[in-house]
Amino acid sequence: MKQLFFLVGMVPATATNGQLINGSFENGTSGWNVTCECAPATFPSDGAPSGGGQCIGLENVHLDCECMLLSAVEQFTPWITPGPWRLSGWIKRAIPGDEPGSRIAITDGPVFSTGVIANIWSSAGSWEFKEATFNLSGSEDVENMRISLVPDDGNQQPAALCYFDNIQLTSIFSTGVADPALKTLASRPNPATDKLWVDLAESPLSIVYADATGRELPLRTFHHSGRTVEVDASSVPPGLSVIVLKTASGTRTVRFIKA
Repeated sequence: MKQLFFLVGMVPATATNGQLINGSFENGTSGWNVTCECAPATFPSDGAPSGGGQCIGLENVHLDCECMLLSAVEQFTPWITPGPWRLSGWIKRAIPGDEPGSRIAITDGPVFSTGVIANIWSSAGSWEFKEATFNLSGSEDVENMRISLVPDDGNQQPAALCYFDNIQLTSIFSTGVADPALKTLASRPNPATDKLWVDLAESPLSIVYADATGRELPLRTFHHSGRTVEVDASSVPPGLSVIVLKTASGTRTVRFIKA
């Protein structure tokens, strides 16, 4: 296990974990821009199977709300860095089988007028988990990078709700460790000072900081609520950091910069 921690801890400082804010919508629209007043977001309680108290609902596009044809609920992600990434999330449509369906998109400009870097789609009438991997070359306009939630990609539809939940944007690390149980979680902020918030559906059994030599420092002060763990990271040394969360279903890791 010490060798495993050492290899994980040697990830280059330029590789940072996805810092999507409120990807499970437990805090409403906090972190997201809702650009269309005529199509406000709602927060139903029938969240995705991954757990949590609520998801986000958006009306399908209709022509009496023209801004929906130009704008989408979005979150800017200027912290993203060149390299391989994974976009994932749950999508449920209120109109089963309608094509092409609702989507979550990564672009470096407004979603309806900019080339798409990555997309995940679903036209199902029940919750469906989708994921896609993509690579950033470094030529993209990082300052305008964003995730957008597109209810029906511009198609005319009756007023109905579709849903998005548990959206994550995570860098794909090459640690040299072939361990499918060692899953990387999204966290925020990055860099972190005293507090770190981690997206995790289940309450952790324990949390430890692991340095490059394999030495462990237990982080005993944490609080789990909904799908978020608040961790007291004040004792973590400055620099590139790795914490390991042990849960009933396996071991998860978080990589971040400690200020």
